Amino acid sequence: MNFHNRNSLIKTVPLLIFGAILLFTASLTFAQSTTVGGFTLTFEGVHYNIADSSSTWCYTLVWNGTPPQLSHLTIQLGECAKVLSASPENFRVGLDGSTGIFGIKWDTTLPANTPTLFCFTLDGLYIVEPILFAAKAGSNSNIANVSGASLTCQECQLLILCPSDLSTDCTTQFDTLNLGAPKIEGNCPPFNLTFADEEIIGNCPPGRTIRRTWTVTDATGSSKSCVQLFSFQDLLAPSIGCPTAKIIFHPDTLAFDTPEVSDNCDSSPALIIVSTTGSATDCPFESLYTRTWEAVDTCGNVSAQCSQGVRYQNQAPVLTLSDDKTVLREETLVVSVLAHDLDGTVPALTVLNLPFNSVFQDNFDGSGSLIFTPDYFQVGVHKGVTFIASDGCLADTQIIDLHVFVRHDSVSVNVLSPVNLVITDPKSDSIGIDFNTILEGSSYDTTQDVDNDGEKDDIVKIPKPYLGLYQVRVVPTDTGHFSCGIRIDGNDRVELASNVVIPSTDTTFEYQAEVFPTLRGDVNRDTKITLIDIIFLVNYIFKSGPNSDPPALSNLNCDKKGDGTDNINLQDIIYLVNYVFKSGPHPCS
Repeated sequence: MNFHNRNSLIKTVPLLIFGAILLFTASLTFAQSTTVGGFTLTFEGVHYNIADSSSTWCYTLVWNGTPPQLSHLTIQLGECAKVLSASPENFRVGLDGSTGIFGIKWDTTLPANTPTLFCFTLDGLYIVEPILFAAKAGSNSNIANVSGASLTCQECQLLILCPSDLSTDCTTQFDTLNLGAPKIEGNCPPFNLTFADEEIIGNCPPGRTIRRTWTVTDATGSSKSCVQLFSFQDLLAPSIGCPTAKIIFHPDTLAFDTPEVSDNCDSSPALIIVSTTGSATDCPFESLYTRTWEAVDTCGNVSAQCSQGVRYQNQAPVLTLSDDKTVLREETLVVSVLAHDLDGTVPALTVLNLPFNSVFQDNFDGSGSLIFTPDYFQVGVHKGVTFIASDGCLADTQIIDLHVFVRHDSVSVNVLSPVNLVITDPKSDSIGIDFNTILEGSSYDTTQDVDNDGEKDDIVKIPKPYLGLYQVRVVPTDTGHFSCGIRIDGNDRVELASNVVIPSTDTTFEYQAEVFPTLRGDVNRDTKITLIDIIFLVNYIFKSGPNSDPPALSNLNCDKKGDGTDNINLQDIIYLVNYVFKSGPHPCS
């Protein structure tokens, strides 16, 4: 027979939780062994039999041999108690008249210093509490306290209350939770607490529930259980982020970007297309599209919706012009136009700010031509000629300037040694001592001694020069001095530099010379030939007024003096009057 020993005042109760041991303690205020009148009674313990709801109580009695000898032993019981059996068997249950104790009584003697075991079985799982016993010896009752069965027949009670159920996010680690421990109420320690876990997969993994069954067992072997639930739930909807709006050009394929989706529990939430809508615009091949998505995780949580807009757009035509932008007056300039539309349509071509004496021809196949034949008076720059290629919605535009030139008979630049020249004309062609992109009869001469100083000078001649700004770069070949001048149509030389010191051959000198248009008859240079020019010329010839600049503008019949300079006289006034008022011939070229 196994007994639950009561060998200390403080009892420890092991509770097994996740392999760790928690200690419950129960404080017992009654003695385990009692000595009185030479007799020591020890409570050995109680054995509870759950199957038949009985309890067996055992004691050991020792006499130390001091007279008088034991006559009988009485252990107190409640009057409600029912004794099923006892050992030794010669027992009685009732009131001990000599001691006044109701209980179980053995009439017996003991050998000295020899422990004798006394046990009895009661019908009931009674709790342990203080009782009386009497070791009657002679006239001595020898009454004292000891532990024994409840005198009120109070049986062992056991109650277990589980901690509250827990609900948490599905990402929480189970072993990080503060699970708590059951509350145990009972009167028959020690208590042994165990648990068993059962995992229940939810309707939407990773949602799940852990069902923990706590079980407590008391000293009688009685058990009580309760259930604590740990729920791991996915309550959060996925997050969704849509791409920004974009433009796709025809004829590329319409395509939407993929939104970014994430979820705290579902590693691959479903991406659902809610709708795709489109609306056409007034332009061909153009539409506005919108696609809307939402994300759904395995637990059915639905994200907010997001959308991406795509503009499917027509492409503007591409306009190309030929390089020709300059023409001499009374000659013909043709600017070729070509437009290509990637959408396959034929662009419509238009030109704005056309100068006089020009026309634009549209071939209606994406090509066309601007034909410009400037007259005598259209020398100069015609700004802002605008070419447009349109498909009806989008257009490509180019704006150019048309340059109408008048060419003088010649331009001559000479420089007195020791230097070389590089001349760049208004069309960015240039001539130097060992190169020439101007051509057209231009030359670089190093054989003449212009200033008769015994050294050869550099002379650059350009026949039929264009009007505009000429860049003159002087490159020294030695130290010393140099002078540089320009002569137009054999007129007087205009000095660009005179007797300039050359400090070193590493230094270059830059000059500019502008060749003006010589619209003979436009004496005041307002680009028109009118009565004002006649008055200007009369004032010069007869009233010492200013001459035109250059003087050739006043020499309408192009005659020269003996020294080669312009001969300006009354004949030029008559020539100009006839031209302005009587449809006479143009001034000479």
